[in-house]
Amino acid sequence: MRIAFLISVLIILIFSPIDSPNKRIDRNEKRDLCKIVFIIEIIICVTVLILENSKCDNCMKSIMIANIFVALFQVLQIVINILQNTIYN
Repeated sequence: MRIAFLISVLIILIFSPIDSPNKRIDRNEKRDLCKIVFIIEIIICVTVLILENSKCDNCMKSIMIANIFVALFQVLQIVINILQNTIYN
């Protein structure tokens, strides 16, 4: 579970934010959103580390699973964007 969590954190940090054909993100917006995503992921990682040392295993696992699902949905959106670009181009 920890490995999947770390992979999801890396996926989110590398690929966020995701634009779509309907809403394109310019460079300034992308830079600002990347900073926000980085801060949020740091907060999530610190929270997981704090909860790991306490007796809140269910809370820690819930946060880890939620982060994994965010990464999965992000990868799904990337695939959809690639498919849409190939269909429309």
